[in-house]
Amino acid sequence: MKTERLLRIKDVCHQTGFCRSHIYNLIGKGTFPRPVGLGRARRWRQSDIDLFISNLPVVSVDGGLK
Repeated sequence: MKTERLLRIKDVCHQTGFCRSHIYNLIGKGTFPRPVGLGRARRWRQSDIDLFISNLPVVSVDGGLK
C-alpha cells in the first residue's frame, strides 16, 4: 500500500503557483480539490494536486490553448 503525502497550504501554493486566497476561491467554485481534515488542520492529498495540475489546459507560446 502506497503512503499518501499530505500537503500544507504553503506547499499547495508553491506547487500550483496560486496564492492562498485564489486556492480558496477555486475551492468555493468547486474547481479545486478540497482539503481533508486532520483535527483542526487541513491538508491536501498530493495525488489530488497532481491530478489538478495535469488537467490544466496547456497554453501555447502565442497565448492560445492547445
